[in-house]
Amino acid sequence: MPASSDDILGRARGLIEKLNKIGIPTASICVDPIVQPISTHSNKGVMVLNAGSGQLKSNFRMG
Repeated sequence: MPASSDDILGRARGLIEKLNKIGIPTASICVDPIVQPISTHSNKGVMVLNAGSGQLKSNFRMG
C-alpha cells in the first residue's frame, strides 16, 4: 500500500510510463488514486484527497 500521497503519484507515474512503453497512449489511461482501502488507516483518506486534489492534474496530462 502507498505510504503517502507522493507515493500514490509515483506509482501512477510508473504505471503510466510502463503503459506508454507498450504502446498505450496516455489519453487512453485512467488512473484512480482512490482504489485503496481507505478504512485501513486513519491517514488514508487524507492521502487520497491530497493525491486527487489537483496533484494528479498538475503531474500528469489529463486528456
